Amino acid sequence: MLGLNQTDSDLNVIISQKLPNYEIIEEIGHGTYGKVFLSRFKVNGDHRAIKYIQYSSNPALQQQIHKEIIIHKALKHVNIIQVFEVADLPPVCTLLVMELASGGELFDRIEPDVGLEEQLTHFYFFQLIRAVEYLHGQGVCHRDLKPENILLDVDGNLKLTDFGFSTIFRHQNKRRMLETACGTPVYMAPEVMKRYYDGEQVDLWSAGIILYVLLVGNTPWEEPTERDKDFAKFIREGPCGLVEGSWQNLSNEVKDLLCNILRFDPKERFTLSKIKNHPWFQQSNPLLSPKGLCANPEQLAMKFVKHIKSSPIDYIMDLNDDESRQVFPALSQPDPLYKFSQDISMKEISFSQPYDITPGNRHSQPLLPPLSANTPGQKYNWFMRYFSCHRLTRFYSKSHETVILKKLKDILQSLLVQFKVNGSKITFSTVDKHKCPLNGEISILKASNDVRIVVYKRNKGDPLEFKRFYKMFIEHVRDLIIENNCN
Repeated sequence: MLGLNQTDSDLNVIISQKLPNYEIIEEIGHGTYGKVFLSRFKVNGDHRAIKYIQYSSNPALQQQIHKEIIIHKALKHVNIIQVFEVADLPPVCTLLVMELASGGELFDRIEPDVGLEEQLTHFYFFQLIRAVEYLHGQGVCHRDLKPENILLDVDGNLKLTDFGFSTIFRHQNKRRMLETACGTPVYMAPEVMKRYYDGEQVDLWSAGIILYVLLVGNTPWEEPTERDKDFAKFIREGPCGLVEGSWQNLSNEVKDLLCNILRFDPKERFTLSKIKNHPWFQQSNPLLSPKGLCANPEQLAMKFVKHIKSSPIDYIMDLNDDESRQVFPALSQPDPLYKFSQDISMKEISFSQPYDITPGNRHSQPLLPPLSANTPGQKYNWFMRYFSCHRLTRFYSKSHETVILKKLKDILQSLLVQFKVNGSKITFSTVDKHKCPLNGEISILKASNDVRIVVYKRNKGDPLEFKRFYKMFIEHVRDLIIENNCN
């Protein structure tokens, strides 16, 4: 029987038999229930992700996966990760061919407690609402809209993914109310816990929380219950009670939109139509093309860079640095950080981390290098050329590797963070302020004879919380950092 103890060569043979039009390049992710491979589509040379999911010992898991695949495969929209092909090997596994999100996760590029300028926020909220509008038009609600499920394509366009909790709320013009409590607490609408809710309205609530996070760089509360003091204040004072602190710098129009999306009573909450007709949503945005896609990837990337440079940590962007031009593609299905559900937990099914192409690994060249600006007939990758998200969580040091390693271990021990050391790499596991898992690794790489690069990489967890953890770490290693090279 095929299993995860099979060698990669065995799996390659099976995949090549079931998907003959694909050439396997290598494994780029794995989890409890399977692996993910980077592949090349022989017909046109496109890179795609092939996910191998094993469920032979779990019939209930098989049923849940098939439900997700049926829904996801039927969706065709420019702002939703596409499923190209599905190959079943019953009762053992499923092979899923999906679009590769080369731009990684949107929230990997956002500073905690800083957020984005309104023009950038408008660009991504516009595309998110377009994706949600399409979903609802198909009678589907997502039920787990959150940062980890928002990816980017090569031009920086939004791509929605992970339909593990999605369901049909309307079929043949017949609607039904939903009763399963599921999702991620901080993004869940309060009525979900009552187990009787409208699928469209809970998605719009989650979109409102995402809009808040895009603008402010933080979540308004940890969970939508009165046990949470911030949410309790929200209940007492209403949505406009949130307008304080970072909100003072926001326009009145976007504050008004948020106040109306985050209505506690679903009947008073803005509908999709009202969101689309709101003046803030309707405003002109030079980043958007007439088709609602990125009009200028270079300009989009530079806006990110400019915003990050003005934030508390000064990230230096050396555009002549070859390493900064490397592409870090994300797999098409984020790994759910924490999901509350009375049904099957899907947290071990998805594999989302970008393939790590950092200096010092076995690849001498980037796996998916940006094209030359002069390459005829091909599209130059401006967005990834200017803005690689991995630059945001690393620093340079002239200290010896053993000195750096000892310092990192001492800090982790002082913070009571569990970790393991394997050569020049440390893997760690902790929880964030929401008590959700936050796992990652720290690698010490050789940049030159006397300079080391220390790279922090998130394996699981909220991207903003990971960067908050990184910033806390940076305060403890200032003595190791080469000034003006911390990025």
